Parts: sequence; C-alpha cells; structure tokens
Amino acid sequence: MYKYRIVLYWRDEDSVFIAVVPELPGCMAHGDTQEEALRNVGDAIGLWIDTAREFGESVPEPKRTSNSRSHERPYRGEAPSSSHSSEATTVGFPCRC
Repeated sequence: MYKYRIVLYWRDEDSVFIAVVPELPGCMAHGDTQEEALRNVGDAIGLWIDTAREFGESVPEPKRTSNSRSHERPYRGEAPSSSHSSEATTVGFPCRC
C-alpha cells in the first residue's frame, strides 16, 4: 500500500475542490465537495500507476517527511472538516496498488 501526499484546495474560478498528488506528475482530480475530490484522486492515483506500469515507467515511492505539520494527516476516508476552505490541506492517501 502506498501513501502519497495529496494537496486539497478550493478553486474559486471553477467552484470546485482540486486534489493534487505532487509525487505523481500530472496526477490530480476535482470534485464539487472535498469528499468527491478525494474519491476522484484515489481513482486518478490508481490510473496513473497502471499507466506508468503499462508503459514500463517507474512508479515513485511516496516521500516520507520527518516533520509532521498539524494540517497534514493520513486520509482515512473523511475529508478535512471545513467544506469551503480557501487554504490548501494536505492529506496522505493510502493506495492499494
């Protein structure tokens, strides 16, 4: 199981939440709610990894950080508490790949 960092933020221009996986270039998803964006990025992570393997590309290991910040937490199926925060929230996403 991989645990990738996900950056989740609200984008006013499109009125959606964006979830980005910095360790997987171009891997991102959006949703009308935080929960939807996190579900969608879970699918995007799986597709990103499947595609990389299909083309013989390496799959980056999740980066480990020694400094844990209060706004970072493991993703356990729940979205961050604020439903319309303009600040980015970082969560770790477990991927069974």
